Amino acid sequence: QAREEEDEEEFSSDDEDMGLGKLLPCSHEALLKGHQKAVTCMALDPAGARLLTGGMDQTVKFWDFNGMTAALKSFREVTPYEGQQVVSLAYSNTGDKFLCATTKNQCNLYSRDGAKEVEFAKGDMYVHDMSQTKGHVSALVACRWDPKDKGKCLTAAIDGTVRIWDLETCDKKQLTVIKAKNQRGQKATPHSACYTPGGDIVAGC
Repeated sequence: QAREEEDEEEFSSDDEDMGLGKLLPCSHEALLKGHQKAVTCMALDPAGARLLTGGMDQTVKFWDFNGMTAALKSFREVTPYEGQQVVSLAYSNTGDKFLCATTKNQCNLYSRDGAKEVEFAKGDMYVHDMSQTKGHVSALVACRWDPKDKGKCLTAAIDGTVRIWDLETCDKKQLTVIKAKNQRGQKATPHSACYTPGGDIVAGC
């Protein structure tokens, strides 16, 4: 009986030690203010030095942890498209570029400092077969870099497709179109998409 009680105490102590406060450094918190409406997405560069945040106010804000003062202000912002909310952001593996997806049907490629480099091709909304369009025809929901190939990425949209792009030709047409389907084989709408760490599988939900 005594041993059982000791075991219970040991388990309880270990269980408490595995709480969120022990797994993450939650002793400090900084509230980054700047967006006028809800924040919808964020991306941290591989070095952990810069943060991007996107919101329903249609802006992307840039935060530099190394150069940030006690005021905790963003140092730059861009508006990809007027009237279009920002829904997804993704840094490249080297942190020198980032992707930005909005509720418009075109993704954008930016330099690290926010200069727009490429606007992806858009599709023809009057073409019924989504595999025959050059790009998305409806609002985007996600953008992700290929973890193994810096020159490729994916986007997903409510047109029911996930598209793979080559950044050398993304202003003209996607490489591959993946049609999202449910268990019955019917058209489905993806709400997010990503690569596996090896980059050989694309997952969507």
